[in-house]
Amino acid sequence: MPRVVDHEGRRHELAETAWRAIVKYGLDGTTTRLFARESGYSNGVLAHYFESKDDILLEALRISHDGIDKCIREAVDDKGGFDALRTFCVELLPISELPIRERISR
Repeated sequence: MPRVVDHEGRRHELAETAWRAIVKYGLDGTTTRLFARESGYSNGVLAHYFESKDDILLEALRISHDGIDKCIREAVDDKGGFDALRTFCVELLPISELPIRERISR
């Protein structure tokens, strides 16, 4: 019996792994082989879900934006006006010891 794979879920999982690798090693320090190794899958599996490194990076960027959007929405959910604007700025500005890219990758 063939294995049933959630293709969209697997694609998302691989892109999340790529995002974590980018945070860990930097954009210049990543390759598709590194993404495959970090995910525990082969390059062939990665190639099945993504046509190129650019395709993986684009999906990882979408995940990053979704995470930032979620953080901001949660932070300003019960606020309005200048209070919401101030909270929005605090969430985005690099005033924390922990950069937003690391806060959302947890």
